[in-house]
Amino acid sequence: EITTALSRLQDGGEDADFSNSEITTAFIELIGGEKNKDARKAILGALAISDHTISVVVERTRDISEEVRRIAFLALAAKVPVESVSIEHRALVLRRGLNDRSISVRSACVDMLKKWMSSSVCENDPIKLLKLLDAESHPNVSEMALKTLIETKTVKAMAYATKEKSETSGLRRFFLKKSEEEEEEEKVSVVELFSPEEALFWRVIVEALANQTSSSGKDTSLAVGQARAVLQAETEEVEDALDQCLPESSMDLLRAISMHADGKTTSSVFAARQLMMTLNCSDMNDGALRRGAATLVYERLRSIGDLNDENDVSCYARGGDGEWEKQLIDLAKRVHDDNEHVAVVLGACDSLRGTVTDEENNNKNDDDDKSFRIFTSRRTRSK
Repeated sequence: EITTALSRLQDGGEDADFSNSEITTAFIELIGGEKNKDARKAILGALAISDHTISVVVERTRDISEEVRRIAFLALAAKVPVESVSIEHRALVLRRGLNDRSISVRSACVDMLKKWMSSSVCENDPIKLLKLLDAESHPNVSEMALKTLIETKTVKAMAYATKEKSETSGLRRFFLKKSEEEEEEEKVSVVELFSPEEALFWRVIVEALANQTSSSGKDTSLAVGQARAVLQAETEEVEDALDQCLPESSMDLLRAISMHADGKTTSSVFAARQLMMTLNCSDMNDGALRRGAATLVYERLRSIGDLNDENDVSCYARGGDGEWEKQLIDLAKRVHDDNEHVAVVLGACDSLRGTVTDEENNNKNDDDDKSFRIFTSRRTRSK
């Protein structure tokens, strides 16, 4: 009752951020040192929310008491617009909440996530939500959030797995058949690659459909009679949706991966990595896909990029994080036998070492030529 009464006396001040309010300051000091969980809950519920106090609420999402943690997530959902929370804090609270051992805390975090999804900023668009989380910087949290939305039916994977959506914004948009006039126009335009958020979104959608297909198939094999027929129809529907979501051919998927890898930016290589993960949902027993994937691995492991281009971060040697190379090696393991994939990787290492040495020698020769020209010029002027 005391905290409720005092909460009404908090003064936002000229900046309306409560940074100069003595009562707000006292609340912040007390909640950090108060040992009684009920007192912390009361203070958290009474604390005025502003840019000045959001960090205090975020800090309570790791409180020792699950009741206080739950109140913190409910406060963030009810009182704090998602745009008022920094990207780092958005990722942090989702990571804590969705991984919390308490069911009630996880539930409160999911409610907060749904509130963000339905906000005027996201407009129920999952890709806009992923942009708020900066999927490239926080891929694991972004993936966890999207999978949670799919599990809670907030995002329905089947709704996005249509030919129309795949051709307009999905994996098929890079390979649409065009008229001669459209092809001429495309020659002077640049193909718009996936953003990191789009690539992660479509990868998770494909994986969700593939998992649903596998699960439905197992249930169908165990069912009998009419139930079996119903489950068989549902399985076929999901399989058809997965086919609509993916490019028409597996070779088109490999081409899409190469297109993004050729972008040679952190964002495009991140997108290429997401697309490469969708190969896990493909049948590697397909001879054409297996050969195409082997060629992709062979060429990309030997590509060091342009050593003279500071913006080229297409590989670890150019400042990348090494995740691209790790995925290429994982793919090599899938398409080659044990001994063969080791030979492919070692061969790529030898090739890269030779490329770097040649490049360094060329640069040294250029420097020597430049020094000789300067020396000759000075000798001529002295005469």
